[in-house]
Amino acid sequence: VPDWERVDKSPSDLPKPPTAWPRGRRFLAGMAAVAFTLVTLVTMDRWTVDSVRATASDIPHLPEGVAEYAEFKNKDHVRGVLELIEAGDLYVPGASMVAELNALEARCRLILLAGIGTENVRRLEAVGIGSIDALAAAEAAPLLQALTALGEPGWKPHPRRVAGWIREARAARPAPALLEAAPEPASPEAAS
Repeated sequence: VPDWERVDKSPSDLPKPPTAWPRGRRFLAGMAAVAFTLVTLVTMDRWTVDSVRATASDIPHLPEGVAEYAEFKNKDHVRGVLELIEAGDLYVPGASMVAELNALEARCRLILLAGIGTENVRRLEAVGIGSIDALAAAEAAPLLQALTALGEPGWKPHPRRVAGWIREARAARPAPALLEAAPEPASPEAAS
């Protein structure tokens, strides 16, 4: 039989209950939580899964071979295609290629603007909006009406979202076109 002895512990020997954080530390933790929440909400509103993770092949009207080249260069996403354009890696001499790349650059910038994404850019292009400048020039009510008239099943444009796109487009200052069209060669008749 064990030898049980009753031991009386004084209050100083008992474990102390956890104390609350000091006031300053609680305030800092609260402020950090508020800051994290605000950053999350702002970035969530600014970038969507479509605009950040869309592959190059998801870009509407992509010139032939660009998706494969972007994948080869490990830039198989919208931002990567924009980086390839900016680096001049997609340029092939010819005026038509310059026009294609300028249109592709405008489309990529529109996809990334305010998290619009590739599907919404397809919808915007269907109603005649193909660039940030065109979106900035649009008015919310007629654009909303045109998008609604598309009648796409399972999708209806939200007025605040469309107004937000226009507001962001007006705030954005698109970079000038990286490539200029090559000048036309002088005709032999003009030389004589």
